[in-house]
Amino acid sequence: MIGPFNARMAKPLVPTIRGLYADGDMVIIFFDVAATAKDGVPYHNTYTWYNQMKASQVIKATAFFDTQKFDEFWSRVSPTP
Repeated sequence: MIGPFNARMAKPLVPTIRGLYADGDMVIIFFDVAATAKDGVPYHNTYTWYNQMKASQVIKATAFFDTQKFDEFWSRVSPTP
């Protein structure tokens, strides 16, 4: 996801972690991202990723974010080939 996302950005995403939590095999990351899209408009969103781990590898991930902000950005900006 990050590769296609950054192809629409003038500069790479910059995450700011708000919280990192672990319980058993689950790691939860709560963070904000900021970047400027190729069209010059800033992109900001807040994400929470829930990662199930096994042997230090993510085996299952679920992400939550503001889909309205994401959809508006994704529809507005085309990726660089």
